[in-house]
Amino acid sequence: MDRIFADVAGYVQEVSAPAQTRHVTDRAIRVAIAGNDVSVIVLPKDVQDTKYEDPAQAHGFTRSGTGYARPSVTPRRADLERAAEILNSGSKVAILIGAGARGAATQVIEAAEVLGAGVAKALLGKDVLPDDLPFVTGSIGLLGTKPSSDLMRDCDTLLMIGTGFPWASSCPRMARSGPSRSTSTPPCWACAIQST
Repeated sequence: MDRIFADVAGYVQEVSAPAQTRHVTDRAIRVAIAGNDVSVIVLPKDVQDTKYEDPAQAHGFTRSGTGYARPSVTPRRADLERAAEILNSGSKVAILIGAGARGAATQVIEAAEVLGAGVAKALLGKDVLPDDLPFVTGSIGLLGTKPSSDLMRDCDTLLMIGTGFPWASSCPRMARSGPSRSTSTPPCWACAIQST
């Protein structure tokens, strides 16, 4: 059963003994929150029918703590300076936002205003900014809008915030100019790329 979900989830685990349930559930929640991802726990019928007992306090049993705090990651100064250089040199800047930009609407709006950029949205980032802002062009990809398609086609500089950019067909013809990542892993990353 766990192989069915392997392609669509960041964490998939089958519980084989009731004592594993607490740790597997804790891990699934942590992975889902940390990666804005899907977690799947497979709980077979025989495990469901078995009486739960806390894991033994013995060597080899993994314990987990309570709660989760998302780490704060600060980009290197050189990366920020390089991204600023790329963005400031662009004459037609576009911004693409995804789910990783949630909670940063104020900063995205400020960046769009400073750069004079239009903002397109990946499908999972549709809720980050309202569509009635004058510089928001809507979604990209198969369910995208013509203004977003035009924005992506015509830009010479692209700032990606909180997205891994899944729609290569919507990507402008650009060469990467030293991506500048605000954290170590997607989806919470920003990347400035510029056409050649």
